[in-house]
Amino acid sequence: MAKTCIKCGYVRRETDTGPDYACPACGVVYAKAEAAAAARPPPPRPVQAQPPPAIADDAKARADALVQQFALAQAAGGRKASPYRGMALVALVAFSMGFASAAGLYSGAAKFSKKAAVEKCVK
Repeated sequence: MAKTCIKCGYVRRETDTGPDYACPACGVVYAKAEAAAAARPPPPRPVQAQPPPAIADDAKARADALVQQFALAQAAGGRKASPYRGMALVALVAFSMGFASAAGLYSGAAKFSKKAAVEKCVK
């Protein structure tokens, strides 16, 4: 009689030697393996992670609303003007002036007049 081992899956043949109560491949006793398998709780079923229907419907409704808002904005002429539109240029100029003064580009401008600069170059 062909017996399949629970532990290793080996199918016992008539030509196998050894005791009939043990697996010739792994040596486990069939009765002990079957008792241990029966005492073990069944493995948990895999749970599919699906949101509840109300949440899925809510997400779909929000996505549809965003698509409609985007379509309306495109029909109205693209992006709206930002209230901070000119502030980037002001910040860039202020940063440049601060950097130039820290580097010493403006520090000596008041000390020399055009006349003094010409005299210094002529010498």
